[in-house]
Amino acid sequence: MAVVLGFSGKRGSGKSTISQSVAEALNWRRAGFGDYVRGVAKRRDLDESLENLQAIGEELVARGPETFCRAVLRQAGWDSGDPLVIDGIRHVEMVAALRAVIDPDQFRLVYISLAEDVREARLSERDNIPRGAGRGYDAHSTEAQVESLSRIADLVVDGNLPDSNITETIVRWVQRG
Repeated sequence: MAVVLGFSGKRGSGKSTISQSVAEALNWRRAGFGDYVRGVAKRRDLDESLENLQAIGEELVARGPETFCRAVLRQAGWDSGDPLVIDGIRHVEMVAALRAVIDPDQFRLVYISLAEDVREARLSERDNIPRGAGRGYDAHSTEAQVESLSRIADLVVDGNLPDSNITETIVRWVQRG
């Protein structure tokens, strides 16, 4: 039985960076919900503004979590029995859908927590989002459930630690089974 390792965390928590690092350390393929959504935006000739990406994500979730999950897995070239790192899980329903879609393989969720002031600094630097404005984006339906994912995660890691420490912790945890 293979493991599909999902990553969640608030926007700016470092989940994409960490998921990429973990995928490389484990020599596993990586997929991302955000990558898929950006691909949809490109096919529709839309810019990759946060507003457009959130609207597309909302539409894809409304069409059905399992359909969205299958599309992301298909884009990654995933087959049952293959390990995979999948980034950008933002909804409780997506966790349930991933578990159903990949069955009998195992799904494990990692949540990356981060101090709010550090997150705001990252969002300001990376996305030019003014400090404090990130909370407004967090209220959108594509972000509103993210924090609740920490309560159902199989592992919660401190995103304030150096990336190498976080990666090492996750890799050891995966290897222990």
